[in-house]
Amino acid sequence: MADVVVLTALRAEYKAVLEHLEGPFRYRKVVGTRYEIGTFRGALHTWTVAIAEIGDGNNGAGIHLERARGAFLPDLVLFVGVAGGRGGVRIGDIVAGSEIYGYESARDGVEYQPRIKSYPAPHDLVQLARKVARDEWPSLIKGDVPVPAPTAYVKPLAAGEKVVADEESATARLIEQNAGDALGVEKEGFGFLQGAYMGSLRALVVRGISDLLSGKTAHADTERQPVAARHAAAFAFALLHELEPPENRQDISRVREPGVPGLGATVFSAQISDPRGPLTVAFGAGRTLVVSEHNARVHRWTLTDGSPLTGLPHGGDLRTAERVVTSTTRSAVAVVRDKRLTITHFEGESHRTVTAPLTNDEFLVPTSGAAVATYGGNRVVVRDFSDGSPIWEFTFPGTGGVATAVISPDGTAIAAAHTRTLQVAHQHDRAIHRHPLRNWPLAGCSVRFSPAGDFIACATFQELLVCRTVDLEVVYRRGLSLNEARAALGTKWSYPLCLPNGGVLWFAGRRIAHIAWPDPTLHFLPQDGEIHDVALDPTGTLLATVSTSGRVTVRQWRSEGW
Repeated sequence: MADVVVLTALRAEYKAVLEHLEGPFRYRKVVGTRYEIGTFRGALHTWTVAIAEIGDGNNGAGIHLERARGAFLPDLVLFVGVAGGRGGVRIGDIVAGSEIYGYESARDGVEYQPRIKSYPAPHDLVQLARKVARDEWPSLIKGDVPVPAPTAYVKPLAAGEKVVADEESATARLIEQNAGDALGVEKEGFGFLQGAYMGSLRALVVRGISDLLSGKTAHADTERQPVAARHAAAFAFALLHELEPPENRQDISRVREPGVPGLGATVFSAQISDPRGPLTVAFGAGRTLVVSEHNARVHRWTLTDGSPLTGLPHGGDLRTAERVVTSTTRSAVAVVRDKRLTITHFEGESHRTVTAPLTNDEFLVPTSGAAVATYGGNRVVVRDFSDGSPIWEFTFPGTGGVATAVISPDGTAIAAAHTRTLQVAHQHDRAIHRHPLRNWPLAGCSVRFSPAGDFIACATFQELLVCRTVDLEVVYRRGLSLNEARAALGTKWSYPLCLPNGGVLWFAGRRIAHIAWPDPTLHFLPQDGEIHDVALDPTGTLLATVSTSGRVTVRQWRSEGW
């Protein structure tokens, strides 16, 4: 979804970053936070960059980073902004944080005992930042370049929850005594790097010095903060200009395996003992994988190193065609039982459960994403994955009820299908779009959104089609022969996975076929045994399968082939 995520705290910082991006721009909401997505052309790669203005504070920076990680699965995360200077820096200089001190940690007893914590930036990024600091990075500054040019330092920063407004204050003395080599003081970097450390993300904090610890005024902020922000953004994008793309780095999780078009190297595998099928597989928040059994037993792993995570024991069989749904932005799963939505949040080695009553005998919408949804009759309710509370709902016109329903990855669109009609409703305007379908009388159908939510794939017993979400304009269409349609008959799951480029992975008859438009040929993927379920990660670059024997596999995927 995005190679790089850049977070900022202030409007001036956001605007300074945005100046370096090229359109066409698109927008995405991640649990309410608005991200603007553009591109940046570096020396070695054209990067897709998502940026957001999140406000100040270490806690908020960590929370937003966790959500962005699940939504975008970025290769790099940056925090770009301004800071108060100390230790000899000048206003306008740059500090790229080699590490961030959290100066607030302490034991406050009879005597105050500081317990300073810190998180380092990755060694390769620190080395690259030092190279950029030696180069002509000021040439990337938008607007006038000051004379003399600003200096860039790769040194520690100190972060807390206070605005330190005097170099003789108690907090300033605390920093001098316990984090004396920090060249800047700010309010987000510690939480940001802590979140990156916990999520195994490559991260760097870049700050422009907008003032010194003494002499702060609102008038000076108005003049100096935009300048310092432009300097910080210039340094950040000078670094991105030099950064090698992921495929050029020796990272075992990205090593490609030549051969089959579309499929790359295996990056994870596991075996579930004595599985109770049907099994489901999904990608969770923070590079995790989730597999659930029909008795609601849940298995979880981190894809960073393949380690198992806390799961759930069995909890009783689910209804036919029902499944556990996984959040892509928080460590949580959801299931419907006894007219209640049950959400389980995983917190380290423990978990907690919240429930929400359902007004009718509703079913769980079977797609993972930032939100969870239920449907019954013609009504679909999109709910908050934290507690199951309704966010918005839509009742589709017609009689007979909705045969199937899915929601977009960010929860802002609903696609619902009857036997011969596909309908889409959008949260922002509640407009409804319809498209007729070719199908057998009274037969079912299946629908899925692409990872970014901009395409919808629909499979009936007579055709496969891909439409644009915004207006249901048909982009691609393919009829199905009688033999092809028979693969979807019976109780086995059948649905189309919509790829980022509008291609389709059609899962039917426990086999997976790739359709690379405009060629309508079904190219069946190699597989070891029959497949129970298949999932595409939010970036569309990893494909997970779980077989009837309980074998779990994650492989690289590229829609256009390697």
